[in-house]
Amino acid sequence: MNRRQFLRGLGWLVVIGLCPSSRAVAPRPEICRLRRVAVNSEAIRSIGYHHKTRTLEVQFRSGDTYRYSKVPKPIYDAFVAAESKGRFFQEQVRGRYDYWKVDPK
Repeated sequence: MNRRQFLRGLGWLVVIGLCPSSRAVAPRPEICRLRRVAVNSEAIRSIGYHHKTRTLEVQFRSGDTYRYSKVPKPIYDAFVAAESKGRFFQEQVRGRYDYWKVDPK
């Protein structure tokens, strides 16, 4: 792969909202920008969703943030609308989707 091909590929990553990982081989793409909405919950501080990658991001009151892959949009919508975010998370998200912890930056 020459420099021009590399830069063209890198440009597509930016266009679709993804950024390259700092690692040579990334197990998952990192999403550069993912907006979260603050929620009223004892356990959860905010929830976000990336439509193109179907990635759900949950920030807990502890400050830890996790991303869940291949989450359907209706699950995110129901999560935001749920009366109890903690209960919804336990029943509909935890253990159902692959996840990883987001490194604080």
